[in-house]
Amino acid sequence: MADRSEAAESLFPPYAPTLPALLAQALTDFRDQEFLIGADRRLTYRQADDESARVALGLLALGVGKGTRVGIMMPNSPDWVICFLAVARIGALAVPISTLYQAPELAWVLAHADVQILLMVDRYLNHDYVERLQAIPGFPDQQSPELVLRRLPFLRRVVVWGTAEQPWAQRGPDFLVSRGLSDTRFDREFLDSVEATVAPADDLMIIYTSGSTVEPKAVVHTHAAAIRLSYALQASGWGDVRLGDRLYSTAPFFWVGGHNSYLLPALFTGACLVLPTSPDLDDVLDACEREQVTIVLAGMPQLKALGERAASRGVRTRFRTLQDQVDANGAPIPHELVPNVLGMTETFGPHGLERRGTRLPPEKAGAFGRSLPGLERKVVDPTTGEECGPGESGELYVRGYSVMRGFYKRLPEETFQADGYYATGDRCRIDADGFLYFEGRFGEMIKTSGANVSPREVEVALEREVAIREAAVFGVPDPGRGEAVVAVVVPMTGASIDRDQLLDRLKDQLSHYKVPRFVFTMDYDDIPRTNTSKVRKQMLRDLVIDRWEQLTGPAH
Repeated sequence: MADRSEAAESLFPPYAPTLPALLAQALTDFRDQEFLIGADRRLTYRQADDESARVALGLLALGVGKGTRVGIMMPNSPDWVICFLAVARIGALAVPISTLYQAPELAWVLAHADVQILLMVDRYLNHDYVERLQAIPGFPDQQSPELVLRRLPFLRRVVVWGTAEQPWAQRGPDFLVSRGLSDTRFDREFLDSVEATVAPADDLMIIYTSGSTVEPKAVVHTHAAAIRLSYALQASGWGDVRLGDRLYSTAPFFWVGGHNSYLLPALFTGACLVLPTSPDLDDVLDACEREQVTIVLAGMPQLKALGERAASRGVRTRFRTLQDQVDANGAPIPHELVPNVLGMTETFGPHGLERRGTRLPPEKAGAFGRSLPGLERKVVDPTTGEECGPGESGELYVRGYSVMRGFYKRLPEETFQADGYYATGDRCRIDADGFLYFEGRFGEMIKTSGANVSPREVEVALEREVAIREAAVFGVPDPGRGEAVVAVVVPMTGASIDRDQLLDRLKDQLSHYKVPRFVFTMDYDDIPRTNTSKVRKQMLRDLVIDRWEQLTGPAH
């Protein structure tokens, strides 16, 4: 096992943890290296610095300053990165907005975040964002770029990359760049002075979680939290990004995974981001081939789908993934002996992990990594509030440098414990060696015939099957057992699943009470999902219960 004695400071960058300082360091180290490759343009680190500086000066000329809330609604693209860098380097507060939002969701987030300026594309895929804004009450009545909306009282301007004929829309980035150039007081020297005021404790972004049953929570992260955690993932040996790498990620920039494993690691290492025109598998494969992508960052379902499409096209993939691991001797590590990683938006990603290439001892199969230095974790009995002993199950609490500053518009005492810990809602246990075992979310645990079943444990076993792209497991009412374990699986394209054979194989991997009583198959697009493609389990469970109740006989 890896030595955990190193101090947290050894995992921190050797410069101030702010975006301006990180960008300046990247410009010094990787000036003429390629940084961004989009559908129609390529930018080096120097060019990205120049473009983001021009946009930043335009924002300053508009009156944007420290803490101004700037929404960014764009797909992963060079434009998104340029806008984010421009906002962050002047100390404004970035609000990444999901490109999947419909008009009511968009209106809610713009209002909740008190967005003052919105930077957006006109459309993406089949989404027309101008039309969605026009559907928000008050927008059709706006006859000037200077907005006054009762529903969105702080929103003053909308800058659109693309085409928008509405009188409220201003064209970006031309409008911002010309605004900065027209006032000679706002020059690079002025920008330097602004960047010097940005402090590690300043708020960097608001990330909205993909709540499955309630409205999303607005997680506020500082510059220091985002940069230190993302840097630590690389310095700890978990990340695998190197100079010269070309990265593609399925994680959108409106989610923390787009930052802690994609955008920020590139800035640390001089890697290049490859940004395909769409998430269509053929577009992704075309970009991976054309740009010789070396790392693909994606979840197992996406990797399986990408591998399947590559095989159907006769394409040999040459990229690395975080899932593919070998030990120090070059031997592949079985999936069950690769340490898992647990994290959340509130901690800007993983709060515990092991170095890549770590092979777990057989007795720790399925374990998650130990806590990162500088982060503290404990398991608490939800009934008594007392800390649990080694191996005892309870709710996971976390505190440390990567934990969010708080939820936007919520008081600290509503969010944190008196000693500063954040209660995660994850049901876990931590053994005597510090390894964490994730058992599910509170409320998701299945109680069947008096025994607790962790849905995630069963899902992992199912997703090891080559024919299964994704699995979701939950409990449904059962008069004899209290709850019955039921699974929904998404087959790989063209794959057929023999339920009886599948269940027989699971019996060799899981205790009998954990094996699903029945397995339903569904298409990927038929499963209810959040805006970040996570399964809405409660909604899926409601859909399945009707089908479950139609099943009769002892086989169910």
